[in-house]
Amino acid sequence: MCPSMYENLKLTDDTADSADSSNFEDSTNFEDSTNFEDSTNFEDSTNFEDSTNFEDSADSAESDSFHTYLPTGCVLCQRGSKLVLFITGICEKSCFYCPVSEERRGNDVIFANERQVFSDNDLLEEAISMDAEGTGITGGEPLLFPEKVIRYINLLKSHFGSIHHIHLYTSTAPGKDLLEKLKKSGLDEIRFHPPRELWENIGLTEYGDSIRFA
Repeated sequence: MCPSMYENLKLTDDTADSADSSNFEDSTNFEDSTNFEDSTNFEDSTNFEDSTNFEDSADSAESDSFHTYLPTGCVLCQRGSKLVLFITGICEKSCFYCPVSEERRGNDVIFANERQVFSDNDLLEEAISMDAEGTGITGGEPLLFPEKVIRYINLLKSHFGSIHHIHLYTSTAPGKDLLEKLKKSGLDEIRFHPPRELWENIGLTEYGDSIRFA
């Protein structure tokens, strides 16, 4: 699941230096700058694509949009080498663009691609069968079950190593403690999906706080 309306943001080891800034940039890299540089007015754009990478994006590729690169998670999806880990169908939001099927929506089920997961082996076998270079964690809202998310990140990183790139989609505004736990577990990239009505003044909301913590 990769809607075109999302913002991607880059996580680094130093989360504190970004707290003094309130501007957002269309493609925010927190490694070299703590400023959100371009305007927070998203009225003229339907893309919300800035990415938070927890690592250097050495595999970034040119894109055809106004962005100059694609985050590593997108590059691997483009290559068809990312496993989609559907953590749960439960979500408190009702986004108009949500592609979740009626079979999964509202149900606490887990899928690895189209394979239902009943055990850790189900997940690992599916990843091995497609030679997955990484995993995208989605739902539903994954962070309604943060311990489950962290457990699966640990499982994948333990089996495939740190090179296995993991990104996560969320419509929540996770706090600093949870963001630190996610990073420590090995999460490489996070995609925030804030409600559209908050975009114009997002820096003044809890989503702005999450992005700065990230």
